[in-house]
Amino acid sequence: MTLTTNKNIETAIRNAEKEYELYRVASTGRGEWNVTRWNDAGRDYTVKADSETYNWTCDCPAFEKTQTVCKHCIIVRMHEEELAADEARADAFDQDAAHCIAAGKF
Repeated sequence: MTLTTNKNIETAIRNAEKEYELYRVASTGRGEWNVTRWNDAGRDYTVKADSETYNWTCDCPAFEKTQTVCKHCIIVRMHEEELAADEARADAFDQDAAHCIAAGKF
């Protein structure tokens, strides 16, 4: 990995963190996501993650130019981490509720 590649990744991370709320992410369920900017529905990108190689790709101009992860790849990763955290919180709540019900506290 070259210094330029590292700078590209750092830039992608910074841009994704700044712009995360501006994008809608929709999973196709096949290791593929559609990423669309909320105010620009005509410009959406497809992000793919290879489950065997862990390579991420995107069809945006930035990825095609640099061949390194772009902000759309990072935004998908952030989205998936947020979903996993939400699921973990929901599971914890369900377990707490089940314990309260079992103890007669509901």
